[in-house]
Amino acid sequence: MLRGLTSGRYRPRPYFRFVVKEPKERVIYAPAFRDLVVQHAIYRVILPIFDPTFIAASFACRVGYGTHRAADYAQQALKASPRDSYTLKLDARKFFYSIDRAVLRTLIERKIKDRRFIGVMMQFADYGSPVGIPIGNLLSQIYALIYLNPVDHFVKRELGVKRYCRYVDDLMLFGLTREQCVEYRERIAAFMRDRLGWSFRAPRSRPYSAASTSSDTVPGRASDSFASTAFIRCADPLRVESSTPSSRCSGTPGARTVCDT
Repeated sequence: MLRGLTSGRYRPRPYFRFVVKEPKERVIYAPAFRDLVVQHAIYRVILPIFDPTFIAASFACRVGYGTHRAADYAQQALKASPRDSYTLKLDARKFFYSIDRAVLRTLIERKIKDRRFIGVMMQFADYGSPVGIPIGNLLSQIYALIYLNPVDHFVKRELGVKRYCRYVDDLMLFGLTREQCVEYRERIAAFMRDRLGWSFRAPRSRPYSAASTSSDTVPGRASDSFASTAFIRCADPLRVESSTPSSRCSGTPGARTVCDT
């Protein structure tokens, strides 16, 4: 393995491919043990390079930035948001399967100049499909953080959203008006299309209010690249809500949420 890496002849072995159906059906690509060792070595090198470029509220695959810290941040942001404000929750549709690898490589090349090292990195982004990266690789998670990092800075700097966090492909914007939710959703989707090469489908979206279970329909637009997701929120001890539409948004009285369906 070492000789292959130093000579440039290293190639990952075929993935072990299997399907999981919970919480939704996904194809998992499990690497061979020796390739997992190489991924861990790459991760140890690139994380200190890219970690300082991430915003403080970018969670997952970072030391000290796991699910519990992400949930704590979201809960605190909800409590700090003005009463009667909205929270926009976006989940990129088929995110890992839709990543543009050419864009990903360009983002990596901005920080790393060793082309042979990048070549090894990108071998773990390829799994036989023209687009996307495989679910199951350790490096796929940090690639996801790198790929959406420009979106984080767009939301914070261009949109000026004070309370915002992301866990891989789940984005949450807190303390908005309903009009801002609609506008920012369009602008984020346009940014992803224009800067990240994202392609879209167009179902309809529907906002839900935590104050009631009634909803009104927002017509589908080209920006509807976001999948339906459960929304987790509460005022006191954290609990997970059902993913059914009637209960998807619940918790703090007076604070409302726009969710995608």
